[in-house]
Amino acid sequence: MSPRRPLFGGVKVATFKSMNAPAAWAQSLGETTTTQRENQYKNYFMKSIFTFNLISAIVILFLFLGYTSELSSQGYGTLSSYKPDTSLVDLAQFDNYFSESRVVGMGESTHGTHEFFLNRHRFFKYLVEHHGFNVFFLEADYSNCLRANRYINGAEDDLTEVVKSLAMWPWITEEMQSLILWMRNYNTQQDNDKKLQFIGCDMQRFNSTLSEINNIILKYDSTLINPGIDSQLVENDFSTFSEQDTKQHQMILNNKKVSATKILFEGRDEFIYRTLLRHLEQMIIEKGKENFQSYRDLKMGENILYHLNHNSNVKGFYWAHNWHVCNVYYPKKREQRSHYSAGGVLKNALGNKYFSIGQDFTRGSFNAYHMPNYKTTRKRDIVDLEDSSDAYNLGKVELETKEGELGYYFKDVDEPIVFIKSHDVQKYNFNKLLVHSIGADYVPGVAGIYLMKEYFDLVIIIKNTTETQLID
Repeated sequence: MSPRRPLFGGVKVATFKSMNAPAAWAQSLGETTTTQRENQYKNYFMKSIFTFNLISAIVILFLFLGYTSELSSQGYGTLSSYKPDTSLVDLAQFDNYFSESRVVGMGESTHGTHEFFLNRHRFFKYLVEHHGFNVFFLEADYSNCLRANRYINGAEDDLTEVVKSLAMWPWITEEMQSLILWMRNYNTQQDNDKKLQFIGCDMQRFNSTLSEINNIILKYDSTLINPGIDSQLVENDFSTFSEQDTKQHQMILNNKKVSATKILFEGRDEFIYRTLLRHLEQMIIEKGKENFQSYRDLKMGENILYHLNHNSNVKGFYWAHNWHVCNVYYPKKREQRSHYSAGGVLKNALGNKYFSIGQDFTRGSFNAYHMPNYKTTRKRDIVDLEDSSDAYNLGKVELETKEGELGYYFKDVDEPIVFIKSHDVQKYNFNKLLVHSIGADYVPGVAGIYLMKEYFDLVIIIKNTTETQLID
């Protein structure tokens, strides 16, 4: 009897439960009938197919894990675009964060970068369409945003004038125009309880605040307006007050509070009126404080919480500078030493229900107030003009990141848009790098924000950027 040739390279693949049975013993010696042999080979074949599929699945899994591990080892992920009119599918990778958030703050390392505007428009659009976000909070005065809110909710108006009414040059752009128009068009398809709202959370501009207060009063009783008291107003945006200024503005505030007790408000007028009073009072207090910028951030954060508390259905997108959306919150016993960002106030109050996103760049241009020829002292806190005739102009600035800055780390990667998550900041030593912090004006050499792990939940870096399209 000739020996049976084993299958699969000499590996014996047949096993039997009971080798004591004569039939099993005969099969083990290869003495089988034709039918038995066909069934045996059929079983071998099915088992080999199963084994092959299992091995293939394991190989694919290891390849996938190898890819994700390689991606993680680089310390960053990627986005497919910054443009709001492209597919939003790539943003689904953040759904586990967005699904539990009530507020998503998204910043900018300059106030004048085109791509930052479009990227925030894109994120906001995704949050509205996929996560039910319904309020757009802007780093601008509540009073200056009321006109935009009326416009997106159907009021007839000139779009360019609506954007100009925001009264801060970073927002008077074609990019903001496109966002507001998208919000208006979106609202035409929604029921009243699902319409988007456009709300300012800042408190800087007395004239527009007083004007909106008086507009509401005029709807009910013009005799309640006292021109003599209103004339005490001193317009002093983004600056501190003298003691006399504070007294004059407190007189105006008290007069408007008394007027509120004499009006039978209708609809949302009372809420808007009392919110305007709230902001007016914050301005008066802020301007008298030594540490007024930190107080400003504290109140911007509290103002967003005010709207969340007023309406439990609010889910907000907060648009501001990187510093204002980051998670800094260091209260001190001595108030003037407290250190807040509005995002830190939100993170302290909401925990994981606040998600902060910073944005930075590698190279490109942006708009800012700047001097064409300047030099800084070694301490980088004083600007000396080389030519005293140089003007302080609003316009295009070109800048490339340098070693020690976050954008520099990504200057040679192939992907145009990358991001890093907070848990990777220390792991890859990103906490030793600076994120740009360029506000309304640009001073060369001024340090940015060190990327501490707790400062942002996510940071997006767009490699090549351009300046925003300002509206004259």
